[in-house]
Amino acid sequence: MAQWSCPLPAPARAPTLAAMVWKRHRRLLSVLFVGLAAFALAWSLGGTAFFTTVEGKTWDWRVRNLTPPSPPGPTVLVLIDEPTLKWFKNMYQIRWPLPRDAYCPVLAFLKQAGAKAVVFDLQFSESDAEFDDAFAQCIADNGKVVLAWQCGGDAPGPIPWAVENSRNLAPVQPCNPIPPVPALQQAARIGGRVDMQPDPDGVLRRITPMAPVEPLRATLSLGAAALALDATPFTHDDTLQAGGHGLALDKGQLLVRWPSPDQTPPQVSFQSVYAAGQLLAENQPPELDSKQFRNKIVIIAASAAATFEMRVTPVREADIGAHVHAAVIDALVTGKGAARWSAQGEWGGLGPRALDLLATLFLALFVAALTVLPSRLWLQVLGTVLVLGGWLGLVGWRFHQATLWLPVVAPSLAILVASSLGTALNYALEGRERAKIRHAFAHYLAPAYIEELVKDPGKLRLGGDRREITAFFSDIQGFTTISEKLDPAALVTLLNECLSAMTEIILQERGIIDKYIGDAIVAIFGAPLEQPDHAERAVRAALRCQAKLEELRLSWAARGLPELRMRIGLNSGTAVVGNMGSQQRFDYTMMGDMVNLASRLESAASVYGVYILVGEETVRRAGAAAVMRELDFLRVKGKKQPVSVATPLAMRENAAEVQELAAASDRALAAWRQRDFVRARAEFAAIAAHWPDDGPAHVFLQRIAAFEREPPPAGWDAVHELTSK
Repeated sequence: MAQWSCPLPAPARAPTLAAMVWKRHRRLLSVLFVGLAAFALAWSLGGTAFFTTVEGKTWDWRVRNLTPPSPPGPTVLVLIDEPTLKWFKNMYQIRWPLPRDAYCPVLAFLKQAGAKAVVFDLQFSESDAEFDDAFAQCIADNGKVVLAWQCGGDAPGPIPWAVENSRNLAPVQPCNPIPPVPALQQAARIGGRVDMQPDPDGVLRRITPMAPVEPLRATLSLGAAALALDATPFTHDDTLQAGGHGLALDKGQLLVRWPSPDQTPPQVSFQSVYAAGQLLAENQPPELDSKQFRNKIVIIAASAAATFEMRVTPVREADIGAHVHAAVIDALVTGKGAARWSAQGEWGGLGPRALDLLATLFLALFVAALTVLPSRLWLQVLGTVLVLGGWLGLVGWRFHQATLWLPVVAPSLAILVASSLGTALNYALEGRERAKIRHAFAHYLAPAYIEELVKDPGKLRLGGDRREITAFFSDIQGFTTISEKLDPAALVTLLNECLSAMTEIILQERGIIDKYIGDAIVAIFGAPLEQPDHAERAVRAALRCQAKLEELRLSWAARGLPELRMRIGLNSGTAVVGNMGSQQRFDYTMMGDMVNLASRLESAASVYGVYILVGEETVRRAGAAAVMRELDFLRVKGKKQPVSVATPLAMRENAAEVQELAAASDRALAAWRQRDFVRARAEFAAIAAHWPDDGPAHVFLQRIAAFEREPPPAGWDAVHELTSK
């Protein structure tokens, strides 16, 4: 015979060291896990091409919106604009490009005016046997000319104007130069490279002041600044030195410090300067004021259509290169440039990338602590918003104060990811009880009330609170008659289709369904969660319900079904709302006089031939958001005090088509209340003629006809009294 035995239970295993550490330090470990995970994800995403572009766009926004006004810079632009080209064409039959001797009067005038340097943002790479020697002599006579060259030639060649004693901080790039012709090179004091490399998104935010070729060459703006400062520029320890000023470089690149969008360097038409130079050559006094050029760096550039290469900058979608050169020259001459984090290599010598990393890591851990440690969701959200807002505020303040580029994208991602992960972890560790409540009540309580129970399970008791709410009552007109004509299955389908559409709108407007009573809907706005705009939401829901019914009637007509119409009554005020019933079964509902009045208003809508009727308190609370048509003073059965009732015509954003009706109705009602029945009849008749289906107009015309047969008593108060519920 088989022997049956019951094995002894295995002895309980002692908790592992990891389990004990987790139990004791769960909060701290959760913070570290959330913070480090958020940092890793944010840092990885922040380095992608997409988010790098987004970071650049945040810099562009700062440049356009936060750049403070600055004093006038050291540059003046002399622009070959459309009037200049037209003037040369009309005077000398000369077209673009201008002959090189046309620049000689300009150079002579600028020398006499005392310009520190004259910078040509123009290419003179093709030989002009007729004018090269004359132009070279004019350049030499001026003695302070900076010429432009660029890469992109067909073959390698010598690159002029090397900068000695500088260390290359950027990767060397191959360059086939396109320099000025030799005669002009020899005459100019210095030259500079003009082609600039924008960021991957096409926006020019940085330049490489030392062109990365061997040996190094200055850019046009650096050459101009060096000439004006009478200094030899050089690079040292990620810093560009020129004339005693040091500007921070990031991998050899200089972040351009842009002026505010409404500030541009002074601009003078080339034609004006040319004419002044001609007069000077003829020993006549120039008409142009030369003081504006004294001690200035003058940039000669083309701005007429099709004469220059468009640049996309943080300031403008289409800009001329001269504006870029002017911004860089201003930074080099004044020593006030833009930078990442700090302009002079503070923070213990850490580079911008390392500082970005540390800031992102700190914010991720800090927000992880804020979201994991507090148990209340509103504290987590508040902490996240404050930290994110504080960081963005710091970013904006440091830009406005010192034109520093502090990162936005990676820290913001770290904050948002840490907040999301922390909230999710809290839910996983502490949300089981809340999930049970949601599951238990999801099928018969409104979602808003369920959330209130989740926050405070103690509210699962009988009783109520006094709340300011708006009560919503609706009923299908003539439903009893309709139900007699349809078989039960079709009736249920039709009713469910109608009630489902109405319920969806009510819930979208943050109302809750109190109950269904046959074909009627009872809803509450303003409870269980407080809603300061509950009356406005209820009115909007009523208007949307009527609009939806109009759509459904077309569908029902096409299917051969009856076209349902629904009356709605709204009233606002103080009511008792809460769980009411027995200990075994209770519902969340509302009670009070204002609730009863809302029910009466729904029935009274038929008296006026309207489908929405609202009480005066609802009008007072929602009147600013909706166009209300006051209808009457109404005394319901069982009440001595009359109430003003109205019907909403439209929300304010859709009010254009109903303003005329509202104004006409106001005039007619005023005449009615003043016992001026002749004028009232005329006004209501005009309404009925213009809007034949207007119910209130026809109702009042009938009343006026009755009063004309039997006038009201002397003490008539214009109150209509309902004799039934």
